Amino acid sequence: MDIKYKHIYERFIMTLFALVFIESAGAAFSPLWAHFTNNIGGNLKTAGIALAILHVVKGATCVIAAFFQDIHKNYKIPILISVLLSSVTWLLFVHITSKEELYIIVALMGISSGMLWPGFHVLFTHTHIQGREAFSWGIYETVYALSGGLGVIIGSHVVHHLSYQVLFIILSFMNAVAFFIFLILFKIQKEQEASLNESSNS
Repeated sequence: MDIKYKHIYERFIMTLFALVFIESAGAAFSPLWAHFTNNIGGNLKTAGIALAILHVVKGATCVIAAFFQDIHKNYKIPILISVLLSSVTWLLFVHITSKEELYIIVALMGISSGMLWPGFHVLFTHTHIQGREAFSWGIYETVYALSGGLGVIIGSHVVHHLSYQVLFIILSFMNAVAFFIFLILFKIQKEQEASLNESSNS
């Protein structure tokens, strides 16, 4: 195998590996919104408002983040900031006692998610299998869907058998793992690109 494509395959696998942790963590709480809001004195409307805030803030942040990432030609730093912020945000969920606190923390979650996906999709387009773009995106969607299903199972079972506090700590840890995967991936990517440039110049 050509060394260039070997490097792309390695980064492709690592990107998908990071996706597993990100999406599993993101999906783990999806079936629990209404139940959690009841625990802090809210109701179905509270859950609806919280999810609306999440999606509106995420959508607005996506556009802004993508705009500045194109200007500065840098998607790596927003990805790292995003997963780190997500890790912190899940820890903040442990301390939520009111609807107002929920809305603020959910807005932070929207910011972190909005910062992540534009850069993540750029990263994936740089690491997908050359000449098999449709197949690469098919793998992406499969991993995304399976990770989401895994996350839902994890979230519901942890809360049922343990507590929300334990779940939030687990989700924070999963995002922290994704953060270190990206650090390693970007380090490898930089070294491989430098090696390829040296080979092409010699």
